[in-house]
Amino acid sequence: MPHASVAPGTSVAWVDFHGHLHLGDLAAGSQRIAAKIHAYPALPLTQAGGDIFWVDHRGAYVPALHHWSPVIRELDPATSRTRLVGPGQSVFPADGGRHVFISVTDTSLYEIPVAGHRGPPRLRRLPAGWFMPQGDGVAVSGGVLVQSVYPLAGARLPHTSHAFGVWNPRSGQVRPVIRGYELIGAASPARAHSGLLAWLPISCSLGQNCRMRITSLQTGSTRLVPSPLGRGFASGGAFSPDGRWLAVFVNQEPALKLTGVPASKQVPGTAMLALIDTRTGVLRLVPGTVTNTMGPVLAWVRWLPDGRHLIAGGNDSSYLVNASAMTARPMYFLPGRDRHIQDTGDLNISAVVVPPRR
Repeated sequence: MPHASVAPGTSVAWVDFHGHLHLGDLAAGSQRIAAKIHAYPALPLTQAGGDIFWVDHRGAYVPALHHWSPVIRELDPATSRTRLVGPGQSVFPADGGRHVFISVTDTSLYEIPVAGHRGPPRLRRLPAGWFMPQGDGVAVSGGVLVQSVYPLAGARLPHTSHAFGVWNPRSGQVRPVIRGYELIGAASPARAHSGLLAWLPISCSLGQNCRMRITSLQTGSTRLVPSPLGRGFASGGAFSPDGRWLAVFVNQEPALKLTGVPASKQVPGTAMLALIDTRTGVLRLVPGTVTNTMGPVLAWVRWLPDGRHLIAGGNDSSYLVNASAMTARPMYFLPGRDRHIQDTGDLNISAVVVPPRR
């Protein structure tokens, strides 16, 4: 279904459980299959410079390494041509989008120019004592979010005692920011003085009424935001491009994990999308945005470049949301009544927004 208020040319890309890479026109409501790829649909694709990147876990033989390795591939949406970028276990855009980072190990990565920006790939190595968990990096204002190898001195709980900091790949310095966390989102607003992190304590158990934390990377100060429903927050969320809003999921009924019961018969939870004003901490629920939160596929949010619209979803639903009006409508590209992401080829957590070509 077309949506006139979305800028023409704004697209969303996602990979389904059959390996089809879809490109959906958000303004027109149409979609096409651009390629058949090897990408895990529970991992988000990456967009930089208008191109789409992903990890091909099937891998390829890399002569420089003398063995097979997971590799990073790239697709140009305009031509549907793909190319091999190089070996790597994760790919994520650098702050500003002119480069991508490709992690080779959990302590080293390459910084590669994209979108016509010139320059050779640069190998960056983390200082001793720091690493990227599972090789996954997150670009934030001033660098990349990394974790300490060893617990902090004097910490009481082993699973909350590791430090997390911002590593500047050019200077090599790491600035500690917070302790053990589950990351919800990170923002590097172009017009702001610093970035933001949204996170929950890693000690927060399922269904516990933990408050959302929003930390300024400039001052280190943290704002605590409680759930209006008294059941805490689900995983998943994202900041708007300017950092003004944080989209999160508020638990309505947390999922129940039953011992000895197969995943298909577990009791699912439900969560509702909410928007937090990062300047005031005020939270507002978005009506009509309930999603199922059971299983390994988390709820997800992707903001459009205009900062006024976002798409969000979970295991069995997706929505297009007008943040200014606090309204939402179902967002689907394919027909059918069964909306579970493993049964349909429609939008899922792998989705990434591709801005209009300039």
